[in-house]
Amino acid sequence: MKKLKFSSWFYNRKIWQKLIITFVLAVLLPISISWYVMMSMNQKQMENKIQELMTSQLVQISERVDLTLDIYMNLVYQMNVDSGLIDEIKGLKSKDINKQVESRHNIYSRLQEYNNSVGGIRCISVITASGTDVTYDWGTASVRENIWKDYVDLRETAAYKKAQESTGIAILPTAVMEQDEEQLHVFQIAKAIYDLDELESEPIAAIVMILDESILKKLCENDREIAWSGINFILDSQSRIITYPDSFFAGTTLEANQNITDFIRMTGEMEDKKIGISTYEDTKTDWVYYNAYDLEKILAEISDTRRNALILGGILIISACFLISGTVRNIGDSVKTIITGIQAVKSGDLKTEIRLEYKDELGEIAENFNDMTERVSILIEEVEGVTEKRKNAEIRALEAQINPHFLYNTLDSINWLAISRGEDEISEMLRNLGIILRYSVNKSNIEVSIAEVADWIDKYISLQQMRFDHAFEFQLTVQEVCKEYRIKKLLIQPFIENALIHGFKGIEEGGMLRVDISLTEEGKHICVIIEDNGNGLDQRQVTKYNDRSAAVEEDQEKIGLNNVFSRIEMYYGEKADWNVISIPDIGTIITLRFPANRIEVKI
Repeated sequence: MKKLKFSSWFYNRKIWQKLIITFVLAVLLPISISWYVMMSMNQKQMENKIQELMTSQLVQISERVDLTLDIYMNLVYQMNVDSGLIDEIKGLKSKDINKQVESRHNIYSRLQEYNNSVGGIRCISVITASGTDVTYDWGTASVRENIWKDYVDLRETAAYKKAQESTGIAILPTAVMEQDEEQLHVFQIAKAIYDLDELESEPIAAIVMILDESILKKLCENDREIAWSGINFILDSQSRIITYPDSFFAGTTLEANQNITDFIRMTGEMEDKKIGISTYEDTKTDWVYYNAYDLEKILAEISDTRRNALILGGILIISACFLISGTVRNIGDSVKTIITGIQAVKSGDLKTEIRLEYKDELGEIAENFNDMTERVSILIEEVEGVTEKRKNAEIRALEAQINPHFLYNTLDSINWLAISRGEDEISEMLRNLGIILRYSVNKSNIEVSIAEVADWIDKYISLQQMRFDHAFEFQLTVQEVCKEYRIKKLLIQPFIENALIHGFKGIEEGGMLRVDISLTEEGKHICVIIEDNGNGLDQRQVTKYNDRSAAVEEDQEKIGLNNVFSRIEMYYGEKADWNVISIPDIGTIITLRFPANRIEVKI
């Protein structure tokens, strides 16, 4: 079904569109797909190589970190089995104050010796099971002012508790500690100390070594001069940051479901770059090593290759386009010329002749079309002649229905008789009636000015008011600018007559008839409104008159509004329209709209 729909759609396209679609499907699409597949495969291979390279780099960093941690852990092990240090720790429990002071001093000395052998240690603390602690802080170079000064009992620290719980050495993740209003980012190594003479007993103390996070940061640093090297950092299994290029974030914990790339950008690193991520998990420490790098710079070579391939493909495609453009252009121009000629004939210009330079199939179509339009033009002229004759015959037949069957000359004789007997009012009525008859009889299908129409209406109404003993009032309003426009004769009189005869039937007083003639705001139509407060029309008649096809149907039984609607349709066609609104016992409003045609002034 879809195949049939596509075929139908394709074969209904214009010729030049079919050629373009065929070219796209047969040439452009295969080339584009091949180029895309090759570039995608090449990029995928390069990304895999990059992942291998970055992972290898992370493995090396992990090994360096493990080696460094081993140095400090070995130092802790040495302290753990240092019998001299253990004896001094036991001396802290002596009841002899002098012995306690001596032991504390000796422990300070031993701690300084261990730092001198390795270096890089921020602080070492010996915390006994009884709560006594001996701490030397190399940051302050003091035994009194140290990093633990805000702690009352160091046995409550996480490092001491972790040492008591672990059978081996415990490594605590990076944390933030304060000293003299300065935030320090440090990680800790802790180990419980046992009495070598009583190994099965509880630990007598714990050693806590505090190291600066910068040790790990230096191990993770890349050569920043290499643009693609990116940054390295470490997280533990709980998503706590062990080390980061910006130490401010060391010791913090990533939020649940927080994306690594979003976090990196949030820290200000690689904000406007496309970030690639490589990871490696060290099973020894349960730390996860991350490398974030600028993927676009690394893939710049592929981008250059892709761009070159795109340029080459573009050149080939443009060359192919030039090869078919001539043929497509010639066919398109010929088709366009034929269509233009057809549209001109369609709009009514039958004198249009299509001329093509080439004598191909399209040229034959053009010649046959020219012959056809010539024959059609002849036939139309014949039909128009017959139609005009028929139209004039119909108009004459309608006039025969409308025109009264008595002569206005007789009225003129009666008028003189009335004058001779002093019947002035009767004379006025006869004179107006004679004018109305002359107006009605002479050339009823010509156009007259709105001023003439208004004069005729005024005289006609004056007769009818005398006839009905002034049972109704009349108001005629004509916009001054309208008087220079013209409409066909006797188009308004039937509506006025219908209002008087049928609308005011049975009404002896209080009737009101209004006729308003104006130009619409856009100036394209003459608007005539006939309004009365008479008996109104029933809904069936209103519906009929507002239905254009029903309103113009010929009524053989009587002369009614169908007659005048038919004349309006005959004279103006779709350029004129009307609307009838009527409510029984309330009145009727009829609105007529004719094309606005000015009186041509001949000079």
